[in-house]
Amino acid sequence: MNFPRFFKFIILITFLFIQNVDGGSILSSKGVGLPFFHPNTRSMGMGGLSIAISDPFVISRINPAGLYMSQRTQLSLQYYFENNDYRDINGNASSNYSNFDGFTFAIPFGSGLNASFGLTPFSRMDYQLSYSNSIETESYTKSVEGNGGLNTFSFSLCWALRSNLSLGLSGHYFFGKFTERWDVEYDDQGFFPSKDEFTTKNWGFGLTTGFIYRPFTALTIGAIYTPEINLDNQTSISNLYQTEDKPDQGSILLPASWGVGTTFLITRGVLLGIEYHKRNWSRMAINGTRIQGTCDVNRLSVGGEILPNRNPEASFLRRLAFRLGFTTQPYLSLDPMQNSITEQWVTMGIGIPLYMNAAQIDIALSYGTRGSLDSNNLSENMFRISLSLTGGEKWFIRRY
Repeated sequence: MNFPRFFKFIILITFLFIQNVDGGSILSSKGVGLPFFHPNTRSMGMGGLSIAISDPFVISRINPAGLYMSQRTQLSLQYYFENNDYRDINGNASSNYSNFDGFTFAIPFGSGLNASFGLTPFSRMDYQLSYSNSIETESYTKSVEGNGGLNTFSFSLCWALRSNLSLGLSGHYFFGKFTERWDVEYDDQGFFPSKDEFTTKNWGFGLTTGFIYRPFTALTIGAIYTPEINLDNQTSISNLYQTEDKPDQGSILLPASWGVGTTFLITRGVLLGIEYHKRNWSRMAINGTRIQGTCDVNRLSVGGEILPNRNPEASFLRRLAFRLGFTTQPYLSLDPMQNSITEQWVTMGIGIPLYMNAAQIDIALSYGTRGSLDSNNLSENMFRISLSLTGGEKWFIRRY
């Protein structure tokens, strides 16, 4: 079987997406960094609704049971950009981050069995902090910098037990590296500078289970659960004067999470939904020690979509999908005064069909705020763009 021309085209587009501009939030210095919650771009346009969402033209990233509607072999590529404007009582800073946001490949096998695999980011650490101080009469400047993150390779199976009930299971392999550098420079040239670098490699396995149930045509209910995940790691330490030859062995405990959601088809052309997701980040631990200053994250999302007309003969405008959404949650880290940091997002999106509905471009725009100067002595204003390209063809069909 010849590899479909569309997939050759879509892989070529991947190389146009791959870029990485340094920049991030000082809040990413805690634990495993800033967690990504990046469902497919369609869901991001609806405030993150993803647990009870399924679509034959979009591959589910969050709930493996959502694969039940895949009718074609599909490949989806996703791109992500974020601008962050950070402020605190000492000043402000602005940064940009952009990168390839992973891929997902789905294959329907028939008889209600579908599968997918993909690579997606899980967390990102990217921060810089510098301040001056003195010990008695000796002044110095200390700089701390961290970067890296965790990625996830996932393999998912979905089984449609009946026309209105599907079960899903995903296996995840986590891997990634964090690098932190601590530099101390003294104003007095009589003191030697101090430069230390900590490099930690992480790896481990996890699972996610899910189901989607449709008691009647207009109503869909979904749920997911991910138990605690233990990652192994190795940390190497180096400085100006020596390098530690034997890395230290350690572990990271990623807390369990669960979520429920529902969508309701108001009319043939309007879909509304709501979902709740919880992750016990207060239980995150490194080498058996809980990370101080963290809290549980309870995310509430609401959103909706004006559904497109899937008839290829309909006008182009009638085949467009329009989306709106809102989400709110506390950030996983507390502020220096141990107060909660509120994070809120307003989102919108559009779905654009291509190739007589054989492919689709999805775009999501999000504006968010995190914290406030009055309550937390820090604030962040964020703007995000998510762009995905999904296409597919029917494979394994006899033509004779």
